[in-house]
Amino acid sequence: MRKMLLSILLALTLIVPLAGLAACKGEEAPTGVTELEERIDKLEADNAALEVEIEELKAPTEVIEWRMPTFMPGAGDAWEKYYLTFADRVKEASGGRLIITMYGAGEIIPVLEMWEAVSKGVVDCCWSFGAYWAGKTPMSAFSCGLPLTAANHRDAFAMLYYHGLFDLIQKDYAKQNIYLLHCSPTQDTVITTKFPVTSVDDFVGKKVRAGGLEAEIATELGMSTVYFPVPEVYGALESGVVDGVIMGGIIAARVFSFCEVADYIVQPTLTISGEEILVNLDAWNALPDDLKQILISVAHDCNLDRHGYSISQDASDLVWMQENYGIQLQELPPEEMTKMRAAAMRVYDRHAAESPEFAEGLAIIKDYMKLRGLLD
Repeated sequence: MRKMLLSILLALTLIVPLAGLAACKGEEAPTGVTELEERIDKLEADNAALEVEIEELKAPTEVIEWRMPTFMPGAGDAWEKYYLTFADRVKEASGGRLIITMYGAGEIIPVLEMWEAVSKGVVDCCWSFGAYWAGKTPMSAFSCGLPLTAANHRDAFAMLYYHGLFDLIQKDYAKQNIYLLHCSPTQDTVITTKFPVTSVDDFVGKKVRAGGLEAEIATELGMSTVYFPVPEVYGALESGVVDGVIMGGIIAARVFSFCEVADYIVQPTLTISGEEILVNLDAWNALPDDLKQILISVAHDCNLDRHGYSISQDASDLVWMQENYGIQLQELPPEEMTKMRAAAMRVYDRHAAESPEFAEGLAIIKDYMKLRGLLD
C-alpha cells in the first residue's frame, strides 16, 4: 500500500516538474508512461536506500571500554600532561568508540601484578616500565633501555624502530599473550652523588641506590648497591646510608629534592629510559583495524610530547638547582665513558650466555653501537 501511495504521489507531483527539471539539466523529458514509471521506480529505490542509511546512522555505535592501570601516581604534572592526555586523544580520535580509563599506581591492581593482569585479561592494558618484568622475560630489559648503549634519544629510538629491536621485544611478549603497543624512550637516567666524579675510579667503594642492570653495572664498576622505594631515597642520601642514587633524570633531583642532600649530577646520561604500553593480545586482536591504528598513532604522538618535555624540563631544572642549591654537573671524558661501556658489555655478555633471546637483542644493539662509533 505504501509503495502504491508513494507511486501515485510521485506521479502527481513529478509529471509536470520533471519536464522542466530535465530541460534545466539538459536532459530529455520523459515522453511516455513507461519511461515515467522507470523514473519513479528509481526515486523509490533511492528513497529506500536513504532510509536504510538514516537508520544505520541512528543505530548506537559499539563503545569499547578499557581499563589501564599505570606504574605512576595518579596525580601531578606528568599524570595530567601524558597519561590522561593519551586517553583523551584516543577518545577524540576514535569518535568516542574507544574509552580508556586511567588508574594511578596501585589504585586497582598492584604495580608488580600488572603483567599477569594484562596477560590473563583481568585488565585490558597497562602503562608500565620494563625493568619490573625481568622475572617474566629477559627481553623486558630492552624495552626500558639498556644502560650505556644509547648516547641520546635518537639512538634509542633508532635501535627500537629502525633496527628491529621493537619487533623482537613485541614477538617475545606475544608468547605470554601480551601485545606490546609502544616503547617510549623519553627520559635520561643520571647518577646523582654526594661525591665528585671525574673518573670511574671515583666510584670504587661507594654505595649507591640502584636496581636491575644498572645495579649490576655499578657492582662491575666497584660500587656496592642497595635498593629501596623512592620515598626512602632522600633520607638515605641525607643520613649517608648511600653516597649516590641511580634513578630518573635531572628532573628527579628536583622533584624528589635530592638536590638538597646531594651535590653532583654525573653526565653523560647513563640510560635513555623508556616506558611501555602493554595490551592483552586477545583484546588487541578483537579491535577493528582503524582503532588499532589510532592507538599506535596516539602512542607515538604522546612519546614525542614526552620526549620534548623531558629535554626542556631537565635543562631548566638544572639551571634552577645550580642557582638555588649549587648543584654541580660532572662531565665524564670520553675515555672514562669507554671504560663504563666496557663494564656494561661484560654484564650483558653474561646475560646473553644464559638467554638466546637476550643475545639476539644484544646483537642488534652492538651492531648499532659500532655503526655510531660507540663500541669497537
